Amino acid sequence: MARTSCASAIGNRPCLVVGGREVATRKAALRLKSGARVTLVAPALCETAGQLVERGEVLHVPARFSAGHLRGMVLAIAATDDAAVNEEVSKAANALHLPVNVVDSPQLCSFVMPSIVDRSPVIVAIGSSGKAPVLARLLRTRLEGWIPQAYGKLAALAGSFREQAKQRFADVDARRRFWESVFEGPSRKWFSPAVRRPRGMRCSTCSTEASAKRTASARSIWWAPDPAARTC
Repeated sequence: MARTSCASAIGNRPCLVVGGREVATRKAALRLKSGARVTLVAPALCETAGQLVERGEVLHVPARFSAGHLRGMVLAIAATDDAAVNEEVSKAANALHLPVNVVDSPQLCSFVMPSIVDRSPVIVAIGSSGKAPVLARLLRTRLEGWIPQAYGKLAALAGSFREQAKQRFADVDARRRFWESVFEGPSRKWFSPAVRRPRGMRCSTCSTEASAKRTASARSIWWAPDPAARTC
């Protein structure tokens, strides 16, 4: 890999975005989604960026970039339309050993910003090491149509049962096989928007069809505490 791809959440830590136009605003919004505390450095802001500031979502420093703005930051993004400023941000960040991304200038980047398919907590990142960002976006579009939104709910639901699965299956391989059977089995259909529950189908934890309709939840549909138990 020529460069590191940065797609994971960085938590409640400070990030610097240099620029005040639409591209910088999009980069800031992406960092906000990852939980970062974002500071925008720019003499002026576009309307959308200004709205982020008004809502208190980002901090605005109305100034031209200087190396001092990097103090306390964990990464920097340069998204101005001034090549000299972008290069200055890259040099200053590298001098401080901070990860830096410069829009449309892969030679100035120490990490790249991939295209994201967000099915939180499932995140799929597609990158091209800065070589073909349009291709990466096209691939993202295709994957977005292939990965249902509900898969995020499925992942979150599985996460709520991880500790129980560990207690039930002490052996790592057995636990892996169990989760594979879950995700490749009927549970996948329940989280697909194209699939509807057939009339009369019963849940293994419900004794009658009527009670299943009243009490069946995602958990009772596919979770079987006993690995030998039947599932819907």
